[in-house]
Amino acid sequence: ERWAFRVDETGAPMFEAFAEDYRLSDDGPGTLLTWTVAMRLRAGLRPGFPLFRLSLGLVLRRAASGLARVA
Repeated sequence: ERWAFRVDETGAPMFEAFAEDYRLSDDGPGTLLTWTVAMRLRAGLRPGFPLFRLSLGLVLRRAASGLARVA
């Protein structure tokens, strides 16, 4: 199963646009979640992208592990 969406314009302070793609597939007795996030950062934030990417990755992994506890 797949869900995806995109936002072409936003007033959010960190990014100009973003998209997310969620793919769910059978994984033995459970479900495998593949979660892809793409964004166009505002120009002033682009130099800090490597740090932002690392911190966002940690947040998303924590959120995904929370799903495992709920299921």
